[in-house]
Amino acid sequence: MVYQTTSSTRQSSRIVPATLALIFAALMSFVSLNISGSTIALTWLPLLLITLWPRQVPSVYSIALFLAVGLFVDWGSAGAPGQWAIIYLAVFAVLRPDRRAKPIGFVQAVQYWVVALITGLVLLVVTGWFVYGVLPNTLSLARQVGLVTVLLPIVFALRGGLRYILTDADDRDF
Repeated sequence: MVYQTTSSTRQSSRIVPATLALIFAALMSFVSLNISGSTIALTWLPLLLITLWPRQVPSVYSIALFLAVGLFVDWGSAGAPGQWAIIYLAVFAVLRPDRRAKPIGFVQAVQYWVVALITGLVLLVVTGWFVYGVLPNTLSLARQVGLVTVLLPIVFALRGGLRYILTDADDRDF
């Protein structure tokens, strides 16, 4: 009989960089870029990091963190309280990165991103319509999603580089 477990140091080595990256992404979500005369916000950046969340991080910690970060993004963007928190928690519930058996590759990360986008867009439209009574500006929303989608390969490469730098060789498989 084989018994396999993860040590607390392995989990903590994944929690700290992921938490710092998510907090940085939440702060960056308030940034608006002027590209070709159009203002595009990075509002969807924290959702991308939730999509790439490391495996085997305790779900209770992830849920509490996503709730807090979601409420922070709602507060900072002057949005409906709880809207992004619901989206982050729903994406976490759909993808369940804490239950992944093996690390994700780039193709699987793109697949997860598509699932996260569909889940997030549906919830954003439904909650926005419920709270504000109007549908979102689809062109603005498409620009925001498109910009973060273009950033996916960069964020995935940074994730791999940080994983390599910050973790022990035995702990690099998340």
